[in-house]
Amino acid sequence: MKTIFKKTIIILLSVANLSLFCFANDSSGNIELSNPKSSKATEAWISIGRDAFELVKQENPTLLKSQNLSQKKSDLTQPAIVKISTSQINRLSKLMHQNYHRCPGFILHKTLSEAQSYANNFTQNKAHKSVNYTIDNSDVVDALLGQIVSSNMSATVTSLSDLNNRYYSEQSGADASSWLKQQWENISAGRSDIQVDFFMHKDWIQPSVITTIEGSTNPDEIVIIGGHLDSVNWTTSDAGSARAPGADDNASGIAVITETLMAMVASDYKPQRTIKLIGYAAEEVGLLGAKDIAQNFKSNSQNVVGVAQFDMTGFHGTETADIVFISDFTDADQNQFMKDLIDTYLPEISYASAVCGYGCSDHAAWNNLGYPASFPFESKFADSNETIHTSGDVNFDVEHSLNFVKLSLTFAAELAKGGMSGDYTPIVTTPPEPETIARSSGGGPLGILLLLLIFVVTFFIRK
Repeated sequence: MKTIFKKTIIILLSVANLSLFCFANDSSGNIELSNPKSSKATEAWISIGRDAFELVKQENPTLLKSQNLSQKKSDLTQPAIVKISTSQINRLSKLMHQNYHRCPGFILHKTLSEAQSYANNFTQNKAHKSVNYTIDNSDVVDALLGQIVSSNMSATVTSLSDLNNRYYSEQSGADASSWLKQQWENISAGRSDIQVDFFMHKDWIQPSVITTIEGSTNPDEIVIIGGHLDSVNWTTSDAGSARAPGADDNASGIAVITETLMAMVASDYKPQRTIKLIGYAAEEVGLLGAKDIAQNFKSNSQNVVGVAQFDMTGFHGTETADIVFISDFTDADQNQFMKDLIDTYLPEISYASAVCGYGCSDHAAWNNLGYPASFPFESKFADSNETIHTSGDVNFDVEHSLNFVKLSLTFAAELAKGGMSGDYTPIVTTPPEPETIARSSGGGPLGILLLLLIFVVTFFIRK
C-alpha cells in the first residue's frame, strides 16, 4: 500500500511540475520583445499581387528567389506566393511604393503553408455583411461630432513626427508605441469600461496598441477602427536610422483614431458593441502587426462585425473628392454603408472610389480572413502625397483630416450603436486571461495550489 501511495504521489508531482512548466512557457498573449536583427532567419515567403509580381520579376529578376509552383500562372486575380530573402524586404517595399503607391503591397509570411493559407482565403473567405446596417442614432452622432477639437489632432501629429522615425525594429518605434499607449491611457483615465493594452509581437521590438471600449449590451460583437503607427524612409539604405517623420503616413491616421477616442470620452459615449481602437505596428514591411492581430482574433473566434482603416488622411490631393473609398480587397456592403453615412450626416464631404491593389494597407489582413473591412483614403493615387516615405513627410492638413475623424465617429456611433452616460451602464473590463496572470504572478491561483500540493505531499513522503 505504501508503495502504491508513493507511486501515486510521484505521478501527482509530475503532473504538477508539468502544469507549472506549461504556465511558465505559454507564449500566447503577452510575448517578450525580441530584436529582429538578431534573428537567424534569412528567408521568408510573401503573398503579392500578380500584377506587381510580374513587374518585379521583369525589372528585378534576382529580388524574388522562387515562386510556389502550385500557383496558377494564368490566374491574374490570384496572389503570387514567392520566397524572398529577409534582407530584401525593404528593397521590395520601396519598389512597391515607387511603382504602385502601395504600402507595402505584399503580406509577409513566416512559412509557405501560412502564405498558401492566405492565398486560399483570398478566394474562399470573401468578406460578408455580418450585421444589418441601420442609420438611426443621430443624437449620438451629433453629440460626438460636437466634441471634435482640431488642435488635438495637430498636436498628435507633431508629437509622433518629432521622433526620428517610428521604424518597427528600432527603439524609436517602440517609443512611439509607448507614447501612444500613455496618451490613450491619459484620455480614458476616468472610464472603468476602457482598457489600453500593448499587443506584443514576437519577432520585432515595436508593439501594437489596442484600446478597448467594452460594449454595454453586445460586448462580444466588435467594431475595429485602426491605422498603423510605424513610419519609414525608403530613400536611404538604412531605414532603421533614417529620418522618417511620417506626418501624413501615418501620424495623420493615428490622429484621427486618437481624436475619435477623445470625442467618445468627452461626450461620455457608451457603445452597445465593443469598440477597439488599434495602432498597428510594422505595416510598412508586410502588414506584420495587423496580420498578427487579425489572426489572433480569428483563432479566438472573435466576432468582428466591421473594420475601418485610416491610413493617410492629411493630404488633400484630389480636388473633386475629400475621401476616396478603396473598392478592391474591401467589403462592398460596408463601403456603401460608409457612403450612406456621409450622405446622411456629412453632406459637405465629397467622395469617390479607386482601387489600391493587393496588400495595400492593414485592412487587407482583416479582409483576407473574411472580416468586413473598409479603407477610406485621402486622395486618388494619381494625386497622392509624393513626400511619404521620405524625410520630407512633415506636412499635415488638419482641415482635410477632419473629414476622416467625422466619418470615424459617425461609423462608430451607427455600427456600435449605444448612447451617452445614463442610457447604458458601463461594463467593467474583463480581467486578464488565466495564462497572462500565470506569467505575471508566478503561476496564478492554480500555480499556488500546485505548489502547496507539492509541499504537502513531500512532507508526507518524508514522514
